[in-house]
Amino acid sequence: MSRKIGILLLLLVAVVVPVSAQGGSYVVCPDGQVIENGVEIIISMRPGFTYHATAIGLDGFDPVLAVSDEFGTSLCADDDATAASYSLDLPTTGLVTESFLSSQVPFYHNYDGFHDISVTVGGFANTSGEFVVILEGMAVTSADGSGPGSGDPFALHITPNVTASGVPISAYMISVTSGLDPLMKIMDSDDQPFQFDDGTYFACDDAGNLELCWGESYSLAGAYVSRTQGRQLPGGNLDAMMIVPIEELGMEPDEEGYLNYKMSSSGNGTSGDYVVVFHMGTTGSDEAAQSSGRTSENGLYYQWASGASATSQYTDTRWNAAQATGAPDTNDCGDIDTAWASSSSTGSDVLTLDFAEAVIPSQINIYQTYNPGSIIKVEVANGDGKPVVLPKSDDPPGNTPCPGILTLNLDGVDEPVNRVIIHLDQSIGGGWNEIDAVELVGVPVAGADV
Repeated sequence: MSRKIGILLLLLVAVVVPVSAQGGSYVVCPDGQVIENGVEIIISMRPGFTYHATAIGLDGFDPVLAVSDEFGTSLCADDDATAASYSLDLPTTGLVTESFLSSQVPFYHNYDGFHDISVTVGGFANTSGEFVVILEGMAVTSADGSGPGSGDPFALHITPNVTASGVPISAYMISVTSGLDPLMKIMDSDDQPFQFDDGTYFACDDAGNLELCWGESYSLAGAYVSRTQGRQLPGGNLDAMMIVPIEELGMEPDEEGYLNYKMSSSGNGTSGDYVVVFHMGTTGSDEAAQSSGRTSENGLYYQWASGASATSQYTDTRWNAAQATGAPDTNDCGDIDTAWASSSSTGSDVLTLDFAEAVIPSQINIYQTYNPGSIIKVEVANGDGKPVVLPKSDDPPGNTPCPGILTLNLDGVDEPVNRVIIHLDQSIGGGWNEIDAVELVGVPVAGADV
C-alpha cells in the first residue's frame, strides 16, 4: 500500500489555500442561502440531455444541493419531495432509507458543445456529515471517443473540508442497460489512465474482482440505488466501484486539488446508459447549527424553535414538546419519539414554539413526521401578545406527505414575531399528528421588544 501514498497528490495538482478559505466550495443560492462547506463535482455535460442530481444524507445529515453552470447561474434545492422517495443499499453505506431531508435538482444546458456543470453538496447551516450523490442521465456512446483517454469526465474537488472529514471517497458506476460493461478510471495530468510503477492501473472494471480493481472493492450484486419515476437500479457483477481512503491522497490540511475520473466501458467495447454515485463527507461549523439561526445573503433570518410548550404531550420525555425544538432529527414517517405527540391520538391540541429572535415573518416551515392532516390553523405572536391568525394556514388530510413539510409563505404581517402557535384537531387526521421541528424565516428586527 505504501507505493500509493502521495501518488494522488500529483494527480490532484494540489495548491495551498489561504487559512481564511479553509472550508469547502462556496455557492450563493437564488434564495440567499449560502453553502460554505460544499463538496463539488464537475461534470462535462452534453447539450440537450437532462440530468438529475440527488443528495441523500446519512445518519440524519441534512444536505443542501446546488447545480451551477460556468457563468455562475445556480439552481438549489433542500428537502425535495421527489428526492424523499429515494433509498439505496451500497457496500460503503449499507441500507439508507427514505428521508424528507434529501434534495434533488434536474438540470440541462442549451449551450453549444460540452459545458462544465458543477454539482455541489453542503450541510444545512454548514454542518458536518456524510452523504451520497446520485447522478442520473449519463451514457457511454461513440461520441466519448476511443482509446485509453476516452470516457465521460468527472472532476471531484478535494478541499480541506473533504480531507478533514476523514470519510473515504467511494465512487460507483452502475449500468442501466444490460449491454454496458462499465469501466471507471482515474486520469493523470496528461488525461491518460494513471498507471503505477508495477504496471497496474488506478481503475476498476468488475467491482469485487481484486485483479481488475484497484484497492478495496466489493461486488455490487445485491446492491441498489433509487432512480427517477420511483424505479430502483440494481447493481451487477460487471459494474464498477472504487474506494479511495483520505489518507491515500497525501493532502496537507491546507491544500486542495482535483481527483479526475473518467467513466467508459471495458475495452471500449460496449455502450449504454449508467448512473454515477459518490459517497463522501464534509466538515463544517456544527456550532452554527446549534445556534439560534443564520442570516442569508438577502437578509432573511432562518431559525429553529428554541423553546416549546403544548396543551398535552405523550410523556414528559419521549414525544414531549421539546422534541419540536431545534433542527429536524426524525428522518422517517412513523410513530417516532424524537417528534412531539399529544396525549391523545384524537384530541384537540395546541403546540406553541418560541424563537430566540423576533422577525417580520415571511415563511414558516412545519416538519411533520406522522399522520399529517390535523392542523386547522397557525398563528404568530410577539411574546405573550395577541396572536395573529394566518390565512389559509390549515393542512387538511392529503395536503402534506409523510414525512413532509407544511410551508406557509406569509405576506402582510408587519409586526415582529417570535412565537408560532399551531392548532390541531386530530379527529380529522385520524391519529397522532407528530411534529419534529418548526422553522421561522423573516427579516430580523434590531432591538425588537419581545
